[in-house]
Amino acid sequence: QYQAQLATLSFQEREDFLHASENDVDLGDGAWVDEDEIAFSRPPLGDEGFFSSHAGGEVRLQDLFLDTLAEQKRKDHQTRKDRVERQVQAWKSMLPDLVSAFLKFQLQGPPARNEDDGSQALWTIEVISVEAGMPPLQHQCICQGIELLVNRLLEDFGPDICLVYNIMCAFVTTLKRSCFGKKMVALNLSGIVPALHGHAHNRFCQIHWHPLYVDGAGTEDFEECEHTFSCSNELASVTRLATPYHHQQHIDEHFHFHDFDKHAASGNFIYENYCQALERIEIDTPRLAELSAKLNIGAADYERYLKSERKYLAGLRAEPANKLAKATYMELLFDLDLLKKKSDDAKTRFNDRDRLMIREGYTGKQLMQITTQYRTTYEHWATKNEEVLQYEEEHNIAI
Repeated sequence: QYQAQLATLSFQEREDFLHASENDVDLGDGAWVDEDEIAFSRPPLGDEGFFSSHAGGEVRLQDLFLDTLAEQKRKDHQTRKDRVERQVQAWKSMLPDLVSAFLKFQLQGPPARNEDDGSQALWTIEVISVEAGMPPLQHQCICQGIELLVNRLLEDFGPDICLVYNIMCAFVTTLKRSCFGKKMVALNLSGIVPALHGHAHNRFCQIHWHPLYVDGAGTEDFEECEHTFSCSNELASVTRLATPYHHQQHIDEHFHFHDFDKHAASGNFIYENYCQALERIEIDTPRLAELSAKLNIGAADYERYLKSERKYLAGLRAEPANKLAKATYMELLFDLDLLKKKSDDAKTRFNDRDRLMIREGYTGKQLMQITTQYRTTYEHWATKNEEVLQYEEEHNIAI
């Protein structure tokens, strides 16, 4: 009957019928299942099915649900955690555009600029990669920024500049090794560590970099930045519960008024410092003369004392040669005594091989290890003993 039905169909009808029925499965009782359609009737198992079912509808619904719960929590943008989270989200939203711009820049090169406008500005995109090295990278960027600042100061103000920096005592070495080192020496650049930070440094640093020991520093403590930051702490009480807009507004207004106030008071500030210097000279000069007469010393002695203290402290930065030689000799004797004890212990076990073999049941391999240990420990002791004898001969140490 099936063949008779096919015979009555045309060629095209027969091909369409066979093609439509080749994936059908007879389940009995007239029920037919199409294998091509069954794959679309249910999602696959596991996470793959969750993310692919209903064109990702569950995923979008879950994200929407989580976002709704997150929005119900009050966010305080004055706290560090929420501010950082907001900044991270802002960067994430900008990341696709930044990547596209960078890839476009790499592919097409810099944008074309009009040659008639006379602009010589170069187009570039800076890409910074930080991998497990944030502090060194940050420190390197800060030092390079300060080096460029020093170079600009030298270009604008010329020679005999005194630069104030919290770690000037260490930074001057970095500056001398940079490309501006020769320029710094030629233009006689000097430095000062501010008074507050200077007292936290050691004595050797203070007598070189503290304002009390630098000619021309006067009565200035060079801590104006610290005073400014201290005044800005008063903003905490009025900005803690403010909106981000008013928070920024308070800060801008505070520093705007601070700049205006300092500029208006600069004339009186210079005058007061001048009067303070005259008063100090008037009071301290008689006292200094009285002490000088009492101690029978003068200005030349004060300078000599300062140079002597600097020389003495510089010598303490390294151990004296005689003390270093004694310490080295004691270390050699300690190592020699330790090797001697190891060699004697190995010799005792070497002389006791017969008993260990008969009484303890030591094998040939174990006895060979004892022999090797005895030989190597003796060689180590002999080498160290030769080193000690040579050191005693070089330093004329009598035994």
